[in-house]
Amino acid sequence: MNEKEKKDALRNQLFAKYFESDEGILVTDLLEKLSFIADTWQTLRELCIKNIKYFFPRKSLEKIRIIQNKEKKYLILKFLCEEYIIIDIEKNENISKIDFQTCFNTSFFIQHFDEEIKEDEKDFMQNCMLIKYNGNINELINFYTKNQNIFELSNKLFYKYKIGEALTYFCINFTDKDIQIGFKTPDQFLYETLHFSYDLIPCPIQQETTVSVIGQERLDVMFKEIPKIKIPEPLIPEDLLQEYKKQNENVKRDLKIKNDTK
Repeated sequence: MNEKEKKDALRNQLFAKYFESDEGILVTDLLEKLSFIADTWQTLRELCIKNIKYFFPRKSLEKIRIIQNKEKKYLILKFLCEEYIIIDIEKNENISKIDFQTCFNTSFFIQHFDEEIKEDEKDFMQNCMLIKYNGNINELINFYTKNQNIFELSNKLFYKYKIGEALTYFCINFTDKDIQIGFKTPDQFLYETLHFSYDLIPCPIQQETTVSVIGQERLDVMFKEIPKIKIPEPLIPEDLLQEYKKQNENVKRDLKIKNDTK
């Protein structure tokens, strides 16, 4: 067996892991029931595109919260690591760099925004980029307040299967409606990622190297199988699982009401 055959065999074994059990929630059903999460983040993204200079459509959105710090409330939106919008709610304006340095410290962002601990605390405070929100700040605050319960839900679903050191992972990112399936080994013997839109349609242009390594014919087969994936309930974040069940019950209730009124 040559190297390509070994890669194909290992990748196929990893891919088969998604179909070993018939128990779980069909991925297409999960995406449909939780689409309100992705839609809410998409509306926030549209506000950012409209009101932030140089904000590009695929820019990462990580977290948005209203948090009290030193007896003042701030609306804080995190993009990539060390990139934030911070709005003083009382003043209804973006904070200045000076206010940032005097009112915040690294431990605040470690605690509330999952920043990594660094040996030199000044590194984060000096390197953090404050992004200015140029639009209607009241509109942004009201939108967050209206949808706070949604923004506090897990914004990603990620799980993986392993064969030895080789792994495959499945990831749904609700903040940008991005879905990925990847295949990796520590030595990069396998190193491919498949990209999909939220409705599980393959992105029109997969990475050229991915197509050349896997082959278009095999990719087409995989693309047809992926909507049949069932995600085991224990692998779904508990808050997302409960939201799915709530939405499922709502659908059943509405259907019963509809049938009873016929």
